[in-house]
Parts: sequence; C-alpha cells; structure tokens
Amino acid sequence: MSAHRDAEFRHPAADTAAMPRPQARSFRESIASERFFEDSAEEPTGTISSSSINLANTILGSGMLSMPNAMAALGLAFGSLVIAFSAMTSGMGLYLLSRCARRTPGRDSSFFNVAKLTYPSAALFFDAAIAVKCFGVSISYLIIFGDLMPEIIKAFGFEAHFLLARGFWITFAIVALAPLAFQ
Repeated sequence: MSAHRDAEFRHPAADTAAMPRPQARSFRESIASERFFEDSAEEPTGTISSSSINLANTILGSGMLSMPNAMAALGLAFGSLVIAFSAMTSGMGLYLLSRCARRTPGRDSSFFNVAKLTYPSAALFFDAAIAVKCFGVSISYLIIFGDLMPEIIKAFGFEAHFLLARGFWITFAIVALAPLAFQ
C-alpha cells in the first residue's frame, strides 16, 4: 500500500489532540471530518419491555378503540379487507422506518435527522407535518375519551350532571395530561 492509502485508512481519532475540531457545515463534511468517528453515542437506556410497549402503542393506537364501530359500518367482509390492507401498509411503513433508522449515524434516528440525510431542505417541513399529525392524534384521543367516559360513568350508576358532560371529561384530560406532555 502506498503512503497515501495508509493515511486514508488510519483511525481519525489518532490525530485529534494535535488538530482543532472544525465545525462541519453539512452531513458529507461531518463524515469527512474526524468528529464523525468519535464514540459520542450515549448508552442505551431503553429496555426490551419498554420498547415493546412503545411499539405496541404505536401500532395499535386509538384505532383499536374505533375498530368495532368501523366493522359495524363496513360489514364483516369489507371490514376485514380494510383491516388487512391497513395492517400491510402499517407493517411496510414500520419496516421502512426501521431501515432508515439503521442507516442514520449514531443513535439519533429521529424523523428530522432522516429527512436531513435524504432531503435537507425539506427536513423542517417533515418535522412540521409530524407535529400536525401528532396534534391530530392527541385530539382524536380527547374525542374518544370525551365520548366514552360519560358512558362509563352512566354504567357505574352516577347521576351527577357534570360527570355526564363530554366537555368536562375533555377538560379533565387536558388538565391532567398537560404537565406530562411538557416534560
């Protein structure tokens, strides 16, 4: 091997004490710099059970609560077909997300970082779209909670008027969950 090729394959951390660290302006420059190869990844804190619960929550979501109503409206045959199609598209989406997460450097495989790797100018747009989607999901949970809680209270035999009001339960959920949402 030539001396030039040896320099290419030498571990970049060997010369870090002698050289100041330049700030990388793009992903390609960060790969070319020695900072890319530093072991700065945090130790993983998730467990198998917490990851499984989080993934099950993502897959099932609020759709599990509305599935009986959808089956009643669509019928058994067409409803089963829609559920099978939704399961396939959801599974494909999760597969593609896991493939993208595997290709991002380090442990920071957020949607924003994946978008920065693929479409750097549109990364902020993708983040905004995800924020709007998450807001919509939270609103759907509040609607489901507001619809189901008065029925549950009625089933337990409580007759207080404010406990049977949908608005009370939506307000209760917002007040109770707001501190958790801002952590």
